[in-house]
Amino acid sequence: MSKSITAFLPGENTDYKNKFVKDLQNSGIVTEIINIDSPFDSKTIDLIKTKTATDYILLLTQDTQIELGQFSLERFISVAESTGTGM
Repeated sequence: MSKSITAFLPGENTDYKNKFVKDLQNSGIVTEIINIDSPFDSKTIDLIKTKTATDYILLLTQDTQIELGQFSLERFISVAESTGTGM
């Protein structure tokens, strides 16, 4: 079974966020995308605990434009696994 990611994204629905969400959806690795108010409040931590059924999470701490590079999510998982990273 391949590894998967749940993404937690802050911020408003802007053109660049909507594009990023589509990129995540088309990745085949991100299985769920959850909008959050703030990455630093207890409500978000509770969401992470209760909503994550994947091997990894992607938690963005800022509402900023991001473009995924080719195989970037695969590399994210590969580095996490090869280094034994917990966070």
